[in-house]
Amino acid sequence: MKRQQTYTYSLVVGLGLAAASASLAGCKKSTPSATPAGSASSAAQAPKFDPTPPAGADPDLYQALGKVVENCNVNVNDATASCPGDEARKLGEELSSGKRSAAAAVKTFAVMLESKNEKLRAATASVMHSGLRNGFGEKAKLGDVKAEDAQALLKSVFELPKPYIRRALPAAVHAAVLANQLEPLYAKLDPSKDPDAAGVGIRYLMTHGRMTTFPKVQELSKAGETRVALSGIEAVQNMDKWTDEEQKVLCPWTTEFLSDKRPSVAARAATALSNCGGEFLDQILSSGEKALKDGEFSSARLSGLRMLCTPNRRAQQNAPTDAQCDRVRNLLEKVIQTPKVEVSTRSSALVALTNLWNDARTVAFVKKLQAGKDEGLTDQLKTALRRLERKKDAAKTPTKGSDAPVAKPAPAAPAASGKSPG
Repeated sequence: MKRQQTYTYSLVVGLGLAAASASLAGCKKSTPSATPAGSASSAAQAPKFDPTPPAGADPDLYQALGKVVENCNVNVNDATASCPGDEARKLGEELSSGKRSAAAAVKTFAVMLESKNEKLRAATASVMHSGLRNGFGEKAKLGDVKAEDAQALLKSVFELPKPYIRRALPAAVHAAVLANQLEPLYAKLDPSKDPDAAGVGIRYLMTHGRMTTFPKVQELSKAGETRVALSGIEAVQNMDKWTDEEQKVLCPWTTEFLSDKRPSVAARAATALSNCGGEFLDQILSSGEKALKDGEFSSARLSGLRMLCTPNRRAQQNAPTDAQCDRVRNLLEKVIQTPKVEVSTRSSALVALTNLWNDARTVAFVKKLQAGKDEGLTDQLKTALRRLERKKDAAKTPTKGSDAPVAKPAPAAPAASGKSPG
């Protein structure tokens, strides 16, 4: 009898423990998995897009941003948007092409960047970056943007998380310049207060400000910090179509950086000087020749060389002379043949050479290097010869529907400018 009671008790306890275990397992199973704070997936928990535009927002632009929020994968960490239907790209292109007024969009962007919907803020910063980073268009002029709208946008941008600031700041700089709000803008771009924002924003001061903002660029570039100096030179470079009068000021100033001990600064200056002509091109070439002789030639210096003699560049008013292009060619050949130069740099120089000059001299030059069994460039030389042969065949092949041969050389690949995504 006692044994029977013991058995029954054990059975009851065992069943109770099993039930409790199953209950705990069920609770554990139903607990949602933790999501890292600030991750892209956390955007799913953001408020749904409200179709009613807030006060001050342009209804049409607001709805277009809403489509980005609803249809795209918006990353709230770095303010990017990946869209199966290309909603973000199309909206950006509408702004950059002038189909949608950039100046009129400033107020709406300022309002959107203050939204409590994180996906909407991120989508707005992403579209501002893709559509307005390079400016408000060639026809934009001072006074196009209202002062109060530019001030509101500048305020909204600097209240954003840092990754968002990098994306939205270029548009805010353009808006402030076009609204003639330079002093408030300069205060925000103070390298001593926010070096990261200054490094991004300074690059765009001269896009619309041109020579009006150049004195500030000069002042900031003297600060001594490398990234600020780089941004100052890039600001000059981002100003399109230098006039003769502008060249007289900008070319000598930029030339001063060619002798800078920091290779990145000297290389950036050489790139900017490609907008100059005459004696300034000679200074670029002399600087590159000296760097090679001193064993200081780097890939960054190629950015100022391989664009000098492209067909487009040679068609410009201040084009390089034949003698200057001969110097470019000779320098590229010397770089390719210098073992002390990094292989990647020599390879890039080889690509530049074969893009610019597809002729018997280049073919003989490449074959001579192959015969010398330059181990560092074995594969690159084979590729170069194949490239030259393809161009030769293309030149012999008539264009479809025409008897005229295709004889124009392909332009050089765009040089790496060192620009940041901001």
